Amino acid sequence: MMMSHLFRFIQMRIKKIREYTKSVWEWLKKHPKQTYMYALGLLLLSFVSFISEAIFFEPKSHSIIPTVLGKSDVYLNQQKEKISRNNTKIKKIIKELKEFQHKENLVKNDSIRIEYLLNQYQRLRNEK
Repeated sequence: MMMSHLFRFIQMRIKKIREYTKSVWEWLKKHPKQTYMYALGLLLLSFVSFISEAIFFEPKSHSIIPTVLGKSDVYLNQQKEKISRNNTKIKKIIKELKEFQHKENLVKNDSIRIEYLLNQYQRLRNEK
């Protein structure tokens, strides 16, 4: 019951919005000179605000290129650190897998651990 009232209310609001946009569209078609003047005024206002912002408000940095290069250096360093961490993890995994290879009697926990290590190894290899 409550949902039907809500649904009906939403339908009425959508209908009013459609009627309003239709009337605005018809007014725009009937008054092309005023429409053109309003559009031109809006364009001029945005251009003036852009120019005034460029003149009166100093940008945070004078050039974008050094900022981008600085961020790229940080990003590259982070990637190098991540790769080196992954390599150390991979070496530890390989070492542990070799220990299991030399072990004579494997139990269920060993096979679960081996499966986990192999999954970790594949995940780390795919991250490179």
